[in-house]
Amino acid sequence: MTRGPCRVRAPLVALVLAALGSGAAEPGAAAEAGPPVPPKGRRTASWYEANPVVMRRVLAVCRDDPGHAWNDPDCINARAAELRGGERHGRRVVGASANPFVSPADPRYWIINPGELPGKLGRCATMPPEAQRAYFCDAARAAAGRTAAR
Repeated sequence: MTRGPCRVRAPLVALVLAALGSGAAEPGAAAEAGPPVPPKGRRTASWYEANPVVMRRVLAVCRDDPGHAWNDPDCINARAAELRGGERHGRRVVGASANPFVSPADPRYWIINPGELPGKLGRCATMPPEAQRAYFCDAARAAAGRTAAR
């Protein structure tokens, strides 16, 4: 069975955005929608970050039909805004201003991931000393000492 060429269904996202802009998407949406939806070329990732209600609804449409909407500029920008927001949230949670990722060689890693610490300490107890150094056991032990002191 052969099918014709796949056409981009940009109207999916356009319909959602048009409904949001008019406030007709669902009851109470007019109060949440905020400012009018800008024209297609101006809906940047920054705009979606500033309009999370619209971003979530556009992402729902994009995820419901990724085969057609995945490469739509609105889907790409909404996904980028979602990633930026997630990265910012991660940095707040971790407490790192420049890099949200902490190495297992740093005791903070084990404090941030306390569920991994008991298993790590158990494995470290069975290793020779040279393997323990390479396996970040010192950092895990330091973190265990800090969490015990709390």
